[in-house]
Amino acid sequence: MTVRQHVTTTTRASSGSAPIDVPLIRDTCERALWGPALPPGEDRANLVGCLRGHARLLLPEVEQMLPRMQGEHRRTAEHVITSAGRALDIDMATAWQAESMHDLATAVRALLTLHDFPGPLDSP
Repeated sequence: MTVRQHVTTTTRASSGSAPIDVPLIRDTCERALWGPALPPGEDRANLVGCLRGHARLLLPEVEQMLPRMQGEHRRTAEHVITSAGRALDIDMATAWQAESMHDLATAVRALLTLHDFPGPLDSP
């Protein structure tokens, strides 16, 4: 499987949760981070809700790989896990604000990258 094939497919979460829809997660992050303008009202609530759902799906996956990660990948994963946890701890009213939404989208994108490219892993 090539790298391109790996990152554009839907994969089954190793923790047994819902499938990880890589293209959908990537698209959601792109809309939040690089969209021409933040969506208004209900669309923004939907975007924040999707980001929170993606974070809740990816977080346990990366946490499960963490003990097997090595070096800089492991230290990066620890930082991203902490950042994602903080972003999820923010209440929905605050999460609507641009800075909080961007922080959450950045954490989700980092979780997705770590999920897809965890670096060399130690044996389980």
